[in-house]
Amino acid sequence: MQQSITRSQNGRTQVDQWNYRAFGGELPLVVSYRVNPLFAVTFAPFLRAYFIRAWHDARLTITGNATTSTQSVLQWQPVLTGGLGGSAAFDLGPVQLAPGLALEVVTRPGPGAAAHVLFEPGISVGTRF
Repeated sequence: MQQSITRSQNGRTQVDQWNYRAFGGELPLVVSYRVNPLFAVTFAPFLRAYFIRAWHDARLTITGNATTSTQSVLQWQPVLTGGLGGSAAFDLGPVQLAPGLALEVVTRPGPGAAAHVLFEPGISVGTRF
């Protein structure tokens, strides 16, 4: 993945270029139960392991002055995450509405980085075929 962000203020312009590479795998387990024809619940624990490499190039230009450039690199680092996801699906005529939530414990890449918890709410809207 590549991402470029340009910011300008008071005669200063900074361009940040982010580059990421990752590979790994995920082991999900999905259990669904249809309570009745209009309502179903889903429980999904998962474990994800991958390696990531990232680098960041920053270029700062000040009007009338020289440009400075820096580069930061994170070499291949392992990342391990695990969590629990859940969702409830409601059939509302031709539309299906499924709000969900996931809690995930993530190790951050890099030496000595502490783990943190992610709270990931979401909603899915769809229709039956």
